[in-house]
Amino acid sequence: MKYISYIIDPDGDVELLLERPNCQQLIPYVLTIGYDEECEDPMNEPTVALPTLAARYHVFDDLLPPAEAEGDLNPLGTIIYRSRFIAVAEESAIETPNTPKVRTPLEGEVRMRVSSRHLTMASHYFRSAIQGPWREASSTSSFFGKPLRQVTAVGWDAVALAIVLDIIHGRHGGVPRVVDLKLMTCLATIVDFYGCHEVVKIFSEAWYKNICTEFEDEYSRQTLMWLSVSWVFPNQKPFDRATQTILKYMDGRS
Repeated sequence: MKYISYIIDPDGDVELLLERPNCQQLIPYVLTIGYDEECEDPMNEPTVALPTLAARYHVFDDLLPPAEAEGDLNPLGTIIYRSRFIAVAEESAIETPNTPKVRTPLEGEVRMRVSSRHLTMASHYFRSAIQGPWREASSTSSFFGKPLRQVTAVGWDAVALAIVLDIIHGRHGGVPRVVDLKLMTCLATIVDFYGCHEVVKIFSEAWYKNICTEFEDEYSRQTLMWLSVSWVFPNQKPFDRATQTILKYMDGRS
C-alpha cells in the first residue's frame, strides 16, 4: 500500500489520515438519452480550461492510474490538473448498456501533518473532534516520528482536501484560482462536511469568476454538481437554474 506524506505545518500536532483517497462517489449516475456506451463517463470532460496546480500537489499523482497521472511541469513549476472525480463501482454491481465505464483508483493512504489550532479555529467539526471527549483528543504514535493526535477521513479527493487544508493554514500561495466543475464539487463537499465555509469564501469567489456558470437545461450530473456547488458556495443564479431544471426533468413527484 502506498503512503504519501503531505506536511502543511512542520510543527503541527495533528496527523490527518486520509484512507482510500479518491474513491468517493459524490454524484450519482444520471442516464441521459443518447449516451454512448463506448465512451467514458461524460463528466470526465472539463467544463472549463483545465486549471494548473502548484507543484506541491504533484505528490498525489502516485494515487492515480498511470494514464491519469501524465502531465509535464510547465515553466512556472505547475502541473496540469487531471480530474480525479471518478466513481468507484462496487464489485457486485451489474453492468448495463447505460452504465458509464469507471476506473478504480490505486490503493493508498495520505498522511497530512496539520495544526490543531488552525483546524479548531476554522471548523466546528475539528473543534469537536480534537477538543471533545473523542479518541482524536489523545496522542498516538504517528507516521511523522512523534506522538500526534490523529484524525481520520475516508474517500476524499486528496488534492481537494489538501487545498482546503492549505487555505485553513494560510498557505495561500499555491492555492489555485481556477478550478473546473469537478474539482469545485469535491472542494464544496469537503467544505460543507467540515463546516469551514467562512475561511474558504474568498477563494470560492475567485473560482466563480473563472468558471462558466452556464449549463444545459437538462437533468444531468453537471446539473447536480452545480446544485451542490452553488448551495455550499452561495450563488443564486446557478442555484436557481439547477433547482428549476431538476424539478422540471426528474422522475417522480416534485
